[in-house]
Amino acid sequence: MFGYFLSKNICIIIAYMLPAYITWKSLKRSPLMTFNPYAPGGSGMTAAEFHRELEAQRRLLHYWIVVGLFAIVEFYLDVLIFSVPFYYELKIFFFCYLSYYKGAQVLWDEIIEPHLVTNEAHIDTNIKKAREKVFSKVVQFSNYGLGFTQRMVLNGWLEGQRASVVRERSQMVADDDEYHEDYLSGSDYSEGEGGDVTGSHSVAEDESTHALPEELIAS
Repeated sequence: MFGYFLSKNICIIIAYMLPAYITWKSLKRSPLMTFNPYAPGGSGMTAAEFHRELEAQRRLLHYWIVVGLFAIVEFYLDVLIFSVPFYYELKIFFFCYLSYYKGAQVLWDEIIEPHLVTNEAHIDTNIKKAREKVFSKVVQFSNYGLGFTQRMVLNGWLEGQRASVVRERSQMVADDDEYHEDYLSGSDYSEGEGGDVTGSHSVAEDESTHALPEELIAS
């Protein structure tokens, strides 16, 4: 376990940390970074130093291209590669070969660059098609998302309007029921109490009507 941890950390240092620091140093003293059109010689260095710095940056670019391709292969062959005994120890030697023995330059000149030159047009065409397809898919999903959002907003608004209409109708029905109840209760009162009053009044009139002849007779 300790050997695995140690080998992995040494591999990270050799493969990534040191080359990244060397790349930063190269960019810092790059002829393009130190170029001064008003200074004698333009870049402030001799022609030999100028070409040496450009060559160093070229080697670093080759190295990072090889490392990127190796990372892709390692990702897809993960299960098979990590079952190899002493994998990280072998990986340390491989990155030392790439960095310090111009192995990246050899792989670039012998394998990678010839393959890229041969298939450059095909690769560019595929990249263009993939970019167009991705863009069309992005536009398609954007339109779908916009339409979905519009439908959701419209449906929400319609549901709100429908609920408002239902509430108004329910209130109207409740008001009508209350009105009818008040009307019916008022009719019962007029028919009940008013009828009794009318009836007693009629009886009194009858009694007074019958009483008049008796008074007349008595007189």
